[in-house]
Amino acid sequence: MKIVKTSLVIAALLLLPAPAQAAPVRYEAENAVCDGTIDSNHAGFSGTGFCNATNAVGGSATWTVNAANAGTATIGIRFANGTTANRPADISVNGTVVQAASAFNPTGAWTTWVTKTLTAQVNAGSNTIKVAGTTAAGPANLDFVDFEVAVAANEYQAESATISQGVVESNHAGFTGTGFVNMGNVTGSYVEFTVTSAGGPHALVFRYANGTTANRPLSVNGTTVNFPGTGAWTTWAEATVTATLNSGSTTIRATSTTANGGPNLDRLRLVVAEGEPPTVPLNPRVTATSSNSLSLAWDPSSDNVGVTGYRVYEGTTIVASPGGTTATIGGLAPQTTHTYRIAARDAAGNESAQSVAVTGTTQAGGVPGMAAAPYEYFGWASPPDPVSVMNATGIKWFTLAFILSDGSCNPAWDGSRPLTGGNDQTQINRIRANGGDVMVSIGGWSGNKLGERCSSASALAGAYQKVINAYNLKVIDIDIENTEWNNATVRQRVIDALKIVKQTNPGIKTIITFGTTVNGPDATGRDMINRGAASGLNNDVWAVMPFDFGGYTGDMGDASISAVEGLKAAVKSAYGYTDAETYARVGLSSMNGRTDVAGELVTVSDFQQILAYAQQKHLARFAFWSINRDRPCGGGTDPDACSGIAQQQYDFTKVIAQYQG
Repeated sequence: MKIVKTSLVIAALLLLPAPAQAAPVRYEAENAVCDGTIDSNHAGFSGTGFCNATNAVGGSATWTVNAANAGTATIGIRFANGTTANRPADISVNGTVVQAASAFNPTGAWTTWVTKTLTAQVNAGSNTIKVAGTTAAGPANLDFVDFEVAVAANEYQAESATISQGVVESNHAGFTGTGFVNMGNVTGSYVEFTVTSAGGPHALVFRYANGTTANRPLSVNGTTVNFPGTGAWTTWAEATVTATLNSGSTTIRATSTTANGGPNLDRLRLVVAEGEPPTVPLNPRVTATSSNSLSLAWDPSSDNVGVTGYRVYEGTTIVASPGGTTATIGGLAPQTTHTYRIAARDAAGNESAQSVAVTGTTQAGGVPGMAAAPYEYFGWASPPDPVSVMNATGIKWFTLAFILSDGSCNPAWDGSRPLTGGNDQTQINRIRANGGDVMVSIGGWSGNKLGERCSSASALAGAYQKVINAYNLKVIDIDIENTEWNNATVRQRVIDALKIVKQTNPGIKTIITFGTTVNGPDATGRDMINRGAASGLNNDVWAVMPFDFGGYTGDMGDASISAVEGLKAAVKSAYGYTDAETYARVGLSSMNGRTDVAGELVTVSDFQQILAYAQQKHLARFAFWSINRDRPCGGGTDPDACSGIAQQQYDFTKVIAQYQG
């Protein structure tokens, strides 16, 4: 809750006649995604090691770097090449090759390190830099990337402006600079900027957050500008108004016009109002389909003042307005064909011409897809034959559990079985050979968790990537529980790692699964969702596990629906989606029969009630724990291998198989 502040005026004049150069930031290879090994056997490296990438075409290291603003970055890549031959590599920024087969010439010894420098255009926020060998020898040994971007001369931090009836704070993540201005909850509170320009029409772009559901309008030099709710105080958006500026100095005052005061203001950016639109988005494509949704992706546009977002059109109707280069359009009917075109928008309000058309068709109803993917585990509890399950129930997708740490930042089935060459891979191959597919679940309640064993987001992303590469996965499920869930640092690491995964694997789907109360996510769950929104994670599915409530004695079907409704409210608040968009991004994974809590029972009737709800709302996921338990118990049967209630084999899976999204 925002509190009315006593009057306070802080005067400052921000004059930026020329771009300032920020000090370079160093990103060590041991914190990058290295597809080889991090070694330390050749002296002279920085940090704790270097990336010795795979000796093959495509052997690579990928760094995730952050830019305070869009612009031209200077990139320094430190390497050693102890051979007598060049080891050329493609250098890519955000997936686009900026130097093809760039020379990494011999340095005389593996202990002799040199730095290769280049420049490239980067976006504000997160960017990826990848060095990938183009010959069978792979790339040189890679030590670090130094990264710097000229500070934008047209940006003015709110904390350095003149403030009346407001204070500078830093308690809501995601701001730029050193803080933001919390405007007092009164009419007339203001933030006043003094800016310099060559004069003429400019777009004034205010970065702000409004964690309420009410608009908090401001009068900007006499023009009313709306600042609608952003879903959370940690979710930042932009509001733009055009004004004619003086040559030299101009005062810009943003004044609250209601008793609620204004939003939290982060910065003001000036953009010369010009008529040059962004380039047309290229290569639009359908990346995934279900019976009620189509997922799209496209290549990024460029613009002289910066692309701020995209619009997806179906005919003349805008069906999505994403900030990035992917979108999922939900609420569609089964077996219907839809044609879309994409346009880019810049900070000055210009919109590009629309892309070429991309057409997709939703799946037929009656064929379960990835939305209906119950869990099975092959390592214990008498696992049923998956192909027999498919034939008996009609299910097509499985969620396979669990990938854990082998004691280091390295993935293994149950922490011990190898990713490839064993029974797990054999069963995946059989499922696919019979027309099905799998997603892999990483985490769970027990064992060593990768989120804790990997010391950085990039290292954790590298561990996830090994799993993705092993099976060419379309979807991964992060089942975050127990010690991994209770550590805020680890939760943020998981979110940041998933951002890297989605940047590295365009079109991949990510699911985050966690426990819940009867009324939806608890404080930790809401924190996880808010962290995702504040970090810009475009997570595809947030799923709760509505069981093990403890002390609850009511109907478990009702409780499950209540928990998902609470999840829906939290995701909608954090991300600002519509109701339909939010339901298409939430779901649940139940537990059949007797749960881990004495007296708590989930019946087939409960599943049928949940199925009707999921079909009505078009949830993104309806799964359960687990196929291994979907059978009656016999004498001495492992409780992980049966439901504990009277039932026929696969009663619960057959209900799940009726769900098509």
